Amino acid sequence: MDNLLLDQLSVFDAPVIVDSTPIRPAPRPLRHTCHAVDCDRSVPPKYLMCSKHWAMVPKPQQRDVWRHYRAGQEMDKCPSSEYLAAAKAAIETVYAKESPSPSNPLTPGALVVPKATDSHTPLFPDQVCEVVRMGKSLGCDRAFLVPVKWKGRGVLPFPCDPRFLIKNF
Repeated sequence: MDNLLLDQLSVFDAPVIVDSTPIRPAPRPLRHTCHAVDCDRSVPPKYLMCSKHWAMVPKPQQRDVWRHYRAGQEMDKCPSSEYLAAAKAAIETVYAKESPSPSNPLTPGALVVPKATDSHTPLFPDQVCEVVRMGKSLGCDRAFLVPVKWKGRGVLPFPCDPRFLIKNF
């Protein structure tokens, strides 16, 4: 008899349950970013920095940070004072390497003029350009520049060899 009853029911006979309780979306995990100054790259919470900045930290300092790291401290938000001191030292090391100094006057925002030579012709010779960032291109250190008169027009920064830049014009 049960089989006979089941054969007579359809999906449309199933009761419809209407609940007025709003369904809340699942909480989104907080975004964790690199702790280097002015870096907003996302990194897993257990990492202190993005790979670019972590590579700037000397190996002994890296070992010191990991020595004082405790698994799960990123979840319970209770790192040790030793970890905080090691992390602060690593962050300060990266900041010192990226901050302006007399030996590295090319910093973002600096104004320069690319000059042509017999062996080198920049994309925009003799135009005042702003340094957007420092980085590598084709394995060499480069300043990435945008001509001041074209800034804000969507022009992509172009790489230039820092040896061919006039800094104090």
